[in-house]
Amino acid sequence: MTSQVTTVSLLATTSVLLCTCLVGNIFILEVIVSHHSQAAILALPTNELIIGSLAMSNILNGVFSFFWLVVYLFRLCQRAGGWLYQVLDFATMTVSSTSFWYTASLSAFYTLKISSVSPPRITHLMVQFPKAMPAILLFMLLACSIFSGPAIAYIRLKEPNGSDLHCGDYYEASGAYMTYSSAFNILSCLLPLVILTICSVFLVTSLCRHSRRMGGGPRAAVHLRVAKMALVLFGFYALCVVCAQVSNELYVATDGTGDWFVTYSVVQLIYSSGCPLVIIWGTVRLHHRLLKLYNSLRCCKTLVLQDGSTAADSPASPIETTRCSSSAVQ
Repeated sequence: MTSQVTTVSLLATTSVLLCTCLVGNIFILEVIVSHHSQAAILALPTNELIIGSLAMSNILNGVFSFFWLVVYLFRLCQRAGGWLYQVLDFATMTVSSTSFWYTASLSAFYTLKISSVSPPRITHLMVQFPKAMPAILLFMLLACSIFSGPAIAYIRLKEPNGSDLHCGDYYEASGAYMTYSSAFNILSCLLPLVILTICSVFLVTSLCRHSRRMGGGPRAAVHLRVAKMALVLFGFYALCVVCAQVSNELYVATDGTGDWFVTYSVVQLIYSSGCPLVIIWGTVRLHHRLLKLYNSLRCCKTLVLQDGSTAADSPASPIETTRCSSSAVQ
């Protein structure tokens, strides 16, 4: 009974995280698409291209992690079929590592954009980086798929003897699997963390060195907001990576007897739902669009309440109705 209550509570929590993930990332994609014409979507600015790609990977990461949890917690591995469970595990690992690398790319782009350190090599990199970004993002996706491919070989579905086996029993806890798991964590989690750390140090150094020269103009405010966003993303990512690494080490220490895969998937959901919130807060266009949406909803709610309370006396003011409609359009 206690196990069932824990499972239901965990699914309820992860359902909220999944809804937050979908709403936040779809909002980001909607703002990016609506701001550009259909032809211009293929030539997005570099920052919007990275943010849009990150939002897409976060959506897939959240959906795959949630369905993986459902299959794992309810022991549906055998019923889902060997190939389906293997594909689901492969897809979850691919999109999660892709999301991590896209986060590192976003931080690197903003570091190059804001940093005042401009040796010739850095200046050349700042010019070439945006041009090569579509190819870089595609390469990251393909590389993460290759990193995740061997995981399929370590999932061995067994014939159940009268009862469904636990999904954790299907993972081959051998020395080769532990070696692969460590290599995968280094390539998909720790290397992006190193890039984020270097970028954060550059951002802090640049802001401290040139805070007086930037003054208090709007450009300085935008740079400061973007730098704060990059630093918060670094802290949030570092926390999630630490939790994921701890769960992986505990899985190794307990010889695969604990449900540490669940912790890893929950961390993926937390990251996929928290990442868009940080980006919306730190990106001026997304932040302003969210405020406009909030103001339009509040205005419409006020008009609805006024219509309900004064319907018998007088209709709503046409000026307020027009103001609410124009706010919603913006």
